[in-house]
Amino acid sequence: MRRLIVHIAILAVGALIAWALSLGMDLSHALLAGAIVVVIAEFGRTAGPLAHPVFPSAPHPLRAGARRDVSDLTWSAFRGDGRMSDHVMRRVRGLAERRLRDRGVDPGDPDHHDRVAAVLGADLADGLASPVPPHPAQLDRWLQRLEDLGHADPSDEARLAANRQAAVTATPNPVAVTANREDPR
Repeated sequence: MRRLIVHIAILAVGALIAWALSLGMDLSHALLAGAIVVVIAEFGRTAGPLAHPVFPSAPHPLRAGARRDVSDLTWSAFRGDGRMSDHVMRRVRGLAERRLRDRGVDPGDPDHHDRVAAVLGADLADGLASPVPPHPAQLDRWLQRLEDLGHADPSDEARLAANRQAAVTATPNPVAVTANREDPR
């Protein structure tokens, strides 16, 4: 059987060379074309099917909080446009609802919209009601506000608002401070 395949291959290469010569190719190029066909056929026969490489599995079992978990969390937190994902927004809305219920405000009641805005702040209340998710910096401000609500008594709201305002006005602009300094030289 093998001898038959060899004879058929020789006849096919000879036919290819004859066909190339009939097209006007010179003898050296026709022989080269036949040799290329033989090399490609032999390579295909000996190489066999190309298998996908198999990579070894990770040497250590994954632990909770490992680098992969942090990467997965990061990828799940942001959308492609840099805004927060729907998953994050569901979690933030749930946190805001718990903070409101702790203060006796029903977040689902349309009559309590003014009380929701008074407890959360207008920016946070409007942002949570909006279908457009925030950018990370805006979410950071929202989470700070929700954290303040979690640590404080409802009676401490005025004190917290005053402290936040004082912190904002007391924080110097580092560029302005640097620009106003005299050169010591």
